[in-house]
Amino acid sequence: MERAKVHQVLDTLLDLPQTLVGEAVPAEARRHFRAARREVLLGLRAAVESALKRLDREGEAAAGARSIPVEGE
Repeated sequence: MERAKVHQVLDTLLDLPQTLVGEAVPAEARRHFRAARREVLLGLRAAVESALKRLDREGEAAAGARSIPVEGE
């Protein structure tokens, strides 16, 4: 995803409570909007974790490192 698009998604997500979730919005709708924001954040977390794993693999391959299992993973 392009950097500008990531910034746009984050800006929109952070502005959502002020723009859509005011007092005039029913409580049920606010719960749905909050759940949707949470899902977006979970998706972003998954994308970041994937990128970190890929970066780690690339670094290990470049350094000729070997993988050592860690308890709990």
